[in-house]
Amino acid sequence: MTSEIESLDAFTDDVDRLERALGDVSGMTTAFTAQLQAVRGALGQTNADLAGLQRGFSTGLRRAFDGLVLVEDGPADLVVVRVADGVRLLTGAGMGMFMILALIFRPYLQPLLIMTVIPFGFVGAVGAH
Repeated sequence: MTSEIESLDAFTDDVDRLERALGDVSGMTTAFTAQLQAVRGALGQTNADLAGLQRGFSTGLRRAFDGLVLVEDGPADLVVVRVADGVRLLTGAGMGMFMILALIFRPYLQPLLIMTVIPFGFVGAVGAH
């Protein structure tokens, strides 16, 4: 009879430990659900930012190519008549790269530092050619 009472006490202790463990799991599940909601909200905001960026790119590219005249100067040679549009297109591309980098690296100093190496790369590519 004593062993049955002891085994019943041990079983009660096991049930108590299981209830505490389930309570801990419930708390972790609640915290995990809250984190998932926060990530979902951040991803929704990122999707909205990217949609705005896409609209800006399409409008900017349309303006950059508007009025660009190409003249055929032989079978496969194309000469750009309006150089100013090419400069404007390169400026728009640089600004677009900066905006993408600014979305990735929220502080604006890091995208500027990354973009400062572009002229050096261009000089190196021209020098190596």
